[in-house]
Amino acid sequence: MNFLWDVTDWLRFRGTRSRDVRAPQFRELFQSYAVSAGGPFGTVTNPWYVAAGKPVVTQTPLISTGGSLAVVPEKADTTTVGVVISPKEGPLQGFNFSADWYQIYINQPIVGPPFGVGAQNIINLCYQGETAFCSLMTQDANHSISYVNNQAVNLGKDTTRGIDFEADYTLPLERLGAGAPGTLNFRILASYLYDLIIDPGLGGNIYNYAGQSGPTAAFGGFNTSPKWQANAFLTYTTGPFSGTVQVRYVGPGRFTTTSLSGGLAVAPGDAGYATTNVNSISSNTVPSAWYVNLHASYDVTKNFTLFGNIDNLFNKTPPFAPGGNGYPTNPVYFDTYGMAWKIGVRARF
Repeated sequence: MNFLWDVTDWLRFRGTRSRDVRAPQFRELFQSYAVSAGGPFGTVTNPWYVAAGKPVVTQTPLISTGGSLAVVPEKADTTTVGVVISPKEGPLQGFNFSADWYQIYINQPIVGPPFGVGAQNIINLCYQGETAFCSLMTQDANHSISYVNNQAVNLGKDTTRGIDFEADYTLPLERLGAGAPGTLNFRILASYLYDLIIDPGLGGNIYNYAGQSGPTAAFGGFNTSPKWQANAFLTYTTGPFSGTVQVRYVGPGRFTTTSLSGGLAVAPGDAGYATTNVNSISSNTVPSAWYVNLHASYDVTKNFTLFGNIDNLFNKTPPFAPGGNGYPTNPVYFDTYGMAWKIGVRARF
């Protein structure tokens, strides 16, 4: 369902409401049963060991993964409401601005495979008293974990809310007089995420992961995000030449939302922080990052174009935020290569 209301020739309100369905993939249905132990995907943290203060808190139990014919299509309800401003005359002619609020609600998402609910999540939820998850694992009287059943399931609810912004302005330089050649185009895309609410289902604790820019566990069921992200572009075009300066912004965030024990992580300054609290961590911040990229091209003829790019112009080092992905940072948002450049030619016939 779509809604459009052109109040004037420069002001528009819009909205959408949709039902989106995703059927299980082949591997979510039929992937062969597999058992893993050890390695980057078979090591877990034992919260009972953490609470007891044992010097070694990790274990490598057998973890079964794979598809399941019991999974069914997942359904999402998406709602957006927005406004568009596009002046047709005056000094702001050529300027466009939009802001759209969105909500995405997924009921009973398909979790896995190959990593299902997540062996660590199953263990954490059992530790928190959710007995339904305890039935998916085997441990002895000393809480040593030997087996976790981590096959694909439909489980929980995900709710995402935020606001997307876009502004665009094109200025022919001849408007400034003196016959200045070319045009300038300024464009900015920004996103504010304020809710990423994950309900794991079966009575598990519900947390809002919005603002976590530290990495999630490897191949987790969802990706976290800083609250603010933005991309700005300034492009100058004249004749066969085009050059762009891009500035990419990743806002500050948390390193983690939950601790190794599965509870809400607390850092110095947060309520409940104490050295005796197993959910306390010494630092829970990830700084913001700015990246500057340059792009240029020149049409030598109608068939050949020379181009060049420089990414991460100032060779910015990514913030330190190690996690289950094997990187010392979150490679989804932060550059891990440093400054990189390339030049080339495109041919069209």
